[in-house]
Amino acid sequence: MSKRKTAGSEKYPAKRVKRDTSPVANITGTTQSVRKLGANAIPRLTTTALRAFVADILGQLPKDEEEKNKRTLRIVRMLPEHLLKELWSQMINAWPKFVGHNLIIEIFLRGSTIRFPGTLPGIKKQTVRALSKIGSTLKWLEIMGHDIPDQDFAMTLSSLPLLEHLNLRHSRQVGSRTCKAIYTTHELLTYLNLGETNATLPDIKPILRKLGKLQVLKISSMEGLTDSEITRTVEELFGSQPQFSDQGVVPLSNLRSLKLRHTSITGTTIALILPHLPMLQTLDASFVPIVSIPTVKIDTVPKLTKLSLASTPVDAKQLLPILELLPTLKILNLGALGASAKTATGFTIAGKQSTSAMGSRTLDDTALLSLTDILQSFHNLESVSLAGNSSLCTTKSRAVSYFIRQVGRKLKMLNLNGIPLLKSEDLEGLRAENADDVCSLEQLLLMGTSIDDGVAAHISACPNLNFLDLEATKVSEEGVLDIIDACSLLETINLSSCRGIGVQNRRKIFELWKRERNPEDTNRAESATPRERLAYGKGSLESRSEIVLAGRWIEEKI
Repeated sequence: MSKRKTAGSEKYPAKRVKRDTSPVANITGTTQSVRKLGANAIPRLTTTALRAFVADILGQLPKDEEEKNKRTLRIVRMLPEHLLKELWSQMINAWPKFVGHNLIIEIFLRGSTIRFPGTLPGIKKQTVRALSKIGSTLKWLEIMGHDIPDQDFAMTLSSLPLLEHLNLRHSRQVGSRTCKAIYTTHELLTYLNLGETNATLPDIKPILRKLGKLQVLKISSMEGLTDSEITRTVEELFGSQPQFSDQGVVPLSNLRSLKLRHTSITGTTIALILPHLPMLQTLDASFVPIVSIPTVKIDTVPKLTKLSLASTPVDAKQLLPILELLPTLKILNLGALGASAKTATGFTIAGKQSTSAMGSRTLDDTALLSLTDILQSFHNLESVSLAGNSSLCTTKSRAVSYFIRQVGRKLKMLNLNGIPLLKSEDLEGLRAENADDVCSLEQLLLMGTSIDDGVAAHISACPNLNFLDLEATKVSEEGVLDIIDACSLLETINLSSCRGIGVQNRRKIFELWKRERNPEDTNRAESATPRERLAYGKGSLESRSEIVLAGRWIEEKI
């Protein structure tokens, strides 16, 4: 295909870039089989129309037809904001190189929400400066992974007083000027992400002091975030002579979520700051050098609902008394406990490039038995990750099986990835002891374990299962087909590197299941008329749907 260029666009890409935006798309380089069920089987008419427009974007905006371009742009400008957001999402996933500065200014620079991910090469400092034109409406802004100068960010943010959500993650040049613009302009801000930027703790101190409505703060990989600096800051904000803002705002009094991963803090810092964050619900301190957490008083511990300590060198046995103080937990991530805080190669930790040094795992079978006894009384618990704890399943205690029976089968998500000695029989706890005890699991991750087809009988006891990760395991096609037979809600299976499954079938396991296990249903679907096919999915199309056709809005009663 020849390269063409039109006004309001950058060079066209030679081929369309497809990206999976589903919630389970964080597994990179995988071979997933996907099917849509129930209400997801047939998309809304608006979604179908937008997909068709995006797929034919080169035809919709041809190089040499100026009148057609104007007509198309006029139609797109008529879209209401909720459909414009959907069009933008599809455009940046399908044609990231096509979305340039001029096209953004022409069509997408309006409304209350703007999102510029790092995959868009056409974002320039002029694009960021142009945001000031919608300062009277913009409330939600994400600019991630773009090297826009600090002064340009500061100038733009100073003209956006209504911002409530601001995400500048991985924008490396963001620094002191941007931070000053934030604390002098954005009193309404409730969400702030300055992770992997050039901002430092002294830069954000005024933000902590003045923005009393702040509920979410993410400062991962912040340089200079050490125990001594945080101790000094805590003394300034909460000491005997606390430095409140002019409006008498108590610093961080409304903070619900705090992300500190890839920094140089220790357990001392965690114990120091928790008593000053009474509303805190979510704490992410993964990939930090926490060896132990000093004992804290039970009345000073906030009611956390999410705790992530993945890849920290903390001793699992020393962590147990802390977990006993957190009965309100819903999400718990204890992946690779005992690993070095620098196990994520390529990430920046406290301003320094990380290595892949590994420590010894501290969550073993003995510690897991004690952990199980604690967690089985946590009635709100929904998600647990034990991924990467390679010391599990090394004894005959059957600790993992006990954990699954007492805790795991009652969750919605269980991550057992990267436990190499985990075998099929360790998952027998998924099976009910009585007919009324139904397994609640919706997502189960078993990548890199030693399970084989024997696991099918146990996974088949999970009727609510929606996502299953079997990457790099010993399962075969027959075992997976047996699982699909029993799990009628299963929509996504990851079968990357499964040598017992043919390469062609790893992405098409549901099609193979239809051919071998449901041939009559396959034939009936292939011979159905369009009206009959629509009737199969009518449950998802009973409401009024809007479609755009020739610039006019049409409503159909399905």
